[in-house]
Amino acid sequence: MSKETNVSAECKACGRPLPISHQGPCPSCGSEQRLFKVNLSDTLKVTARMSWQKTSEATERHPRLYPLLLALTVGAIVAGFLGPIGGVVGAALTLIAFWLGPHAIKTIRQIERGGDP
Repeated sequence: MSKETNVSAECKACGRPLPISHQGPCPSCGSEQRLFKVNLSDTLKVTARMSWQKTSEATERHPRLYPLLLALTVGAIVAGFLGPIGGVVGAALTLIAFWLGPHAIKTIRQIERGGDP
């Protein structure tokens, strides 16, 4: 920032410019009244930055694992109706499907950023 100060003096009665250090009456009109003007100026530099972020998500299904996951899920439900042994088989199929799920269905997130450097 650059600063600048300017001070001036004049006679309040007639407006004649006077030196700042002048004492006594005005040489033109004899008035003792003074008007001092102080001018201050400054420069300020302002900068701004802008940035943005675009996020997109998509779900991707594995072409072989996803149908297998569906078959295991349906098989676990059907096996549960076949008595106590079917319940154990259904529970085992459910655990396999639980492990297979994150591999068969994936969420893909793309993040794109930009803006002023």
